[in-house]
Amino acid sequence: MSKAMSLDEIACRTMDNVGATQMRINRATFLAKHAAHLERDPIYGCWLWVAGKLDRDGYGVSWTKNGPRSAHSEAWREIVGTPTDGKVLDHLCRRRNCVRPEHLEPVAGAINDLRRRWAVRV
Repeated sequence: MSKAMSLDEIACRTMDNVGATQMRINRATFLAKHAAHLERDPIYGCWLWVAGKLDRDGYGVSWTKNGPRSAHSEAWREIVGTPTDGKVLDHLCRRRNCVRPEHLEPVAGAINDLRRRWAVRV
């Protein structure tokens, strides 16, 4: 029987191609830039996007020079920096306005749909 993986273990597996030093720099830059837009959940560790607007499905909306984008996708791009190669970012914590990269995993759309049906919403 295999042991269930923690969010941190999944994050390490997901982001293994990003240098740890660069990730720390990107994380510090992101947190400084968006401090007013985030609320940290002390229990689950989520970085909740609370800046202004959520879309109709509850995802955070970030305004960029190219127009509105999903906040979690922008956080992934700014911190991890790697494209998701046509995959969608699944919220492992099941909180749609969470933008913490350790709580996101790039997966195929079909996998994301399956997980959505199985998950209990917070």
